[in-house]
Parts: sequence; structure tokens; C-alpha cells
Amino acid sequence: MPLTQGEVDMLKDAIDMLSRFKGLPKYEWIEETLYHFQETFGLSDDISGTIVFAQNPELKGLHYFDFLINAIVEKKVLNVNYHKFGGENRTREIHPYQLRQYNNRWFLIGYEPRLKDRLPFVVVPIDRIEYVKIVDDIIFQKYQGTDIEEYFKDIVGVSLLPDKKPEKIVLRVFRPEADYIRTKPLHQSQKIKEETDEYIDFELFLKPNYEFETLLIGHAHLLKVLEPDLLRDKIKKRAALILKNT
Repeated sequence: MPLTQGEVDMLKDAIDMLSRFKGLPKYEWIEETLYHFQETFGLSDDISGTIVFAQNPELKGLHYFDFLINAIVEKKVLNVNYHKFGGENRTREIHPYQLRQYNNRWFLIGYEPRLKDRLPFVVVPIDRIEYVKIVDDIIFQKYQGTDIEEYFKDIVGVSLLPDKKPEKIVLRVFRPEADYIRTKPLHQSQKIKEETDEYIDFELFLKPNYEFETLLIGHAHLLKVLEPDLLRDKIKKRAALILKNT
């Protein structure tokens, strides 16, 4: 039966939404599917460009994406040959739980028996994986600790600090940068503590890690760390290195 105009519009909207997944690992089939939809139903209008997600199809390690997802779903133990920057390759036994994206990079979240006394789970950048294979003779260990999302809600990025407790961070950000940070919070805990015509004091509650420090450096020309002292000193040291190397 022929489509009504309303159905055509709905189909166009659906195709437009699905087209945003083009280039994302595991969604290679979408481009061919959308082409057939457009040809079959005569939808030849240009419907691209309304929503665009940042993707990096050239990111090293993306060809392992499907393999890793299947290992997670099927609960298979992995031997991961991992290349550490500035170090030698080594093989790691990983029980995979999740794939997570941050800053246009993908990370494998899993349990590593070798580090069980130090870390509840490990975070492995897939762009540092040289090769990976399934190990059938090792029993998969299910994750049994605190919900993984609980660890990530207290940090920016993926650098875990499992032994550290969240702390209060107070930042004084001068305008116009303050208005930008108001509309794009640095962390989900961000709230306004004080506001004047000159600046806004933001209060956050998190575990300051390397990614958070790097985020602050990006606003450092109009940002001052009021609390805690340790974080302020770290930002000063990194700023001094920037001046030294400029």
C-alpha cells in the first residue's frame, strides 16, 4: 500500500536519526539499509546534517569493537596484548564487562585477576590493544562489586581513584567564561555557590583526577581554584610547565 504523507515524513525522520550512527563501530550495516529505504520509498531529499555526533573512524583499535562486544555478551575471558606508552607489550587476562567512550576514545572495562587487590576493575584503551583473543579454558568471573556507574559518577573521564573519596571543589570563573561553564557543566555535581557581575563561584563534589585537571587547564585564563589547596597547587605546576614550554 502507498505511504501517506504523514508516514513518509515519519520515515524520513527515522532515516535521519539512524543516519547519525554511520561511521560508528558495529553500525556499518546502516548505510546500506538507509540507501535501500530511500530507493524503495522514493525518499531522495537531502536529509543529512540536522544532528551530527563526533566520531573518529580512524581511531586505532576500532576493528576490535565487534569482537569485544561479542565477548562481553557471551561472557568470554580475553587475553589482551596491551601496548603501554613508553613500555613493552604485555599480555593481560581481562574479564570484559563494558565498552565506554570518553573524549572520542573507546575503553574496555573489565576485571583483571592480577590487579584484584588494587582495583575493582580496569580501564583499557582499545587504541592500545595490539591483538586480542578469547581464552576458553578460564572461567568468566562476573562483576560483583559496587555498581560500575557509581565509580564513574564521581570522576571526569576514566581515570579511577577507587581509594579516594569525593571532595568539595570550589572554582571562581570570571566572565564570559563563567557563562559558558554555567551552560556546559564540568561535572554533574556542579552548582552555583555565588554570582556577581564579574564572576561565578561554582561548587562541585567529585574526585579530582588527571582528566579533571586537564579540563580546568582549558579554562585557566579565566579560572581560579579556591578549594582545595592541593588541586590549586597541581594546576599551578601544570601552568608553570605550559609557560616553560611555550
